[in-house]
Amino acid sequence: MTIYQITIQSFFTSNGCDYAMAVDRNKDVILFSDQMKAEEKFNELIDEYTTRYNMPNEFICYGANNCTVIYHDKTKTARTYICLDPKEVN
Repeated sequence: MTIYQITIQSFFTSNGCDYAMAVDRNKDVILFSDQMKAEEKFNELIDEYTTRYNMPNEFICYGANNCTVIYHDKTKTARTYICLDPKEVN
């Protein structure tokens, strides 16, 4: 059986160091058994975060394997990764 996991992870840079924000497993990790529903939620989250940070398209990186990076500021010191990964379970 395949499940689909959406993970939301935020990062920021300070004094040249990259820091990851804590992940709330109840809020920042979402599981689906239906691929279409997972993809719909993934796209909703991309729209939500793009609107939240009001960044132009050049500050949104749509990556391979359903991973998108949305920058919070134009200096690219804060960003959120939203990823959709299929996982095989027994």
